[in-house]
Amino acid sequence: MTEAGFTGFRKALDEGAWASVELGALDREEPSLLGAPGEVTLAAGWKLRLRWSLGALNAALAGQDAANVEDAAWDRLQRRLDAQLSVHESEEDPALVSAAQRLRRRLLRGDGTLQTSYRYEDEVRFGRMQVAEASDGECAQDVALCGLGSTLQLIGEATERLAEKIGYGVQEAKPRPRSVLVREAWAGCVVAFDAVYGELRWYLAHARSEAHKATGEALLAPLQRLLAEHRGRDEGVPRRAGNP
Repeated sequence: MTEAGFTGFRKALDEGAWASVELGALDREEPSLLGAPGEVTLAAGWKLRLRWSLGALNAALAGQDAANVEDAAWDRLQRRLDAQLSVHESEEDPALVSAAQRLRRRLLRGDGTLQTSYRYEDEVRFGRMQVAEASDGECAQDVALCGLGSTLQLIGEATERLAEKIGYGVQEAKPRPRSVLVREAWAGCVVAFDAVYGELRWYLAHARSEAHKATGEALLAPLQRLLAEHRGRDEGVPRRAGNP
């Protein structure tokens, strides 16, 4: 079962038999663990478990997509810096050429854009290094001479936005990759859906009322369809380029 199979199920909870399962305040407030008997119906508990697991998966996927957006912006600024230095390296003024060459050695890697292939946390460390280098001594003078102050400022801002999206704070603690967070949320969905599926099967085996059995079968049907449509698709969460 892939994460797409789970996220697509969110709509099913608002349709058919599941739509009739009222949550009331439970949809906004965490239910009491030791409440009065009958405070939370079996069906409400099942629905809450499914919705919570799906909510965690959607949040993890949204965070990963946001990191991808910030990474693309960071990469564009690195290519801009490389292009600007290339222009200055072709100038007639020897001082400007020398300054650009020194900046290339200190601020860029490889052909000038190798750093855009780094893992997200490594890009954050590299971006912070660029900002620190650009404000120090001779390098700061070269940055001013080449007029690259605004570009370096934008790189610093983009670096911190990327750091925020991947959970990489200024304390340099190694962040947990977004792909790991997505996989954990996906695993949570597997556990929740398996549990609800099993409990519904148990309920149907023990329910005495035909009306209750009919309701249970209606609640189980969307889960059975989900299983049938995604049977054998156990590849799980796909890896994302740049942050496996």
